[in-house]
Amino acid sequence: MNNAEFLELKSKSIDALPIINHFIDRLDIDEILKYAMPHADSSNHIMPHTSIGMLLRNIIIGQALEKLFDTDRASLMTEIVLKAVREFNLEMEQFHNDSTSITFHGNYEGAIGSKIRGQETLKITHGHNKDHRPDLKQLVFDCI
Repeated sequence: MNNAEFLELKSKSIDALPIINHFIDRLDIDEILKYAMPHADSSNHIMPHTSIGMLLRNIIIGQALEKLFDTDRASLMTEIVLKAVREFNLEMEQFHNDSTSITFHGNYEGAIGSKIRGQETLKITHGHNKDHRPDLKQLVFDCI
């Protein structure tokens, strides 16, 4: 045998999942979701907080999104942000206000900001689109 026969290249792709899991674990996202959505009904084969955790890891399970819709999303997001501030020692002396818009094709007649099961829905409407497309509806996300 020559030296080339002893050499073997092995490749493994781990993608981003270990990195994502590191930050999800560090922020206790699974526990926060478990606290926010502790209950399941008999139709669930998997707890809603587990499904959302998998969703965050790029596995989309549609039934869990309905459970997420029914939660107090503002409090959930606030708790995650506060945990991130504490965990990563983020400076909070200055804030940057940023917004982005998502453009929609179609009518989306039901997306009028009404309440469903006690939760406000998103409002998709015409506005001053960053794509300069006044003919299309948009949804603006504004984050502080």
